[in-house]
Amino acid sequence: MSVLILRIALLIMFGFTSQNIMGQHVLTIKIMDLPENKGKIMLELMDSERNTLERVVGQIQNKRSTITIDSLATGQYAFRYFHDIDGDGELNTNWVGMPTEPYGFSNNVVGSFGPPAFERWLFDLRSNKEMICKPEI
Repeated sequence: MSVLILRIALLIMFGFTSQNIMGQHVLTIKIMDLPENKGKIMLELMDSERNTLERVVGQIQNKRSTITIDSLATGQYAFRYFHDIDGDGELNTNWVGMPTEPYGFSNNVVGSFGPPAFERWLFDLRSNKEMICKPEI
């Protein structure tokens, strides 16, 4: 009987250890200072090779949106988002291509004459992380 208890204990310990070794983390993204509560946040999470991992639609309340993505392995990630005010699922632009809806990138990086270099969006995820973002308007 004690051998069975020992085996169960080892399986439980191994389960917790393997989860820590695999590095399953939670990323919480808080987008603040939105111009209005209308619409949704459209967010794209990418890996370091710019492959899309997830597309998330975030709700807006009190001119803020909180998006939580869990089960992420240790590594480098990047994201971009926009405030889809009119609900058409696209980032609207004016006749010269400048966005007319609020948008942003991880690390709050901004570009000049176009989006910032992708390398500037990248951030390390080694544990649970919370990022606070403020969109360009």
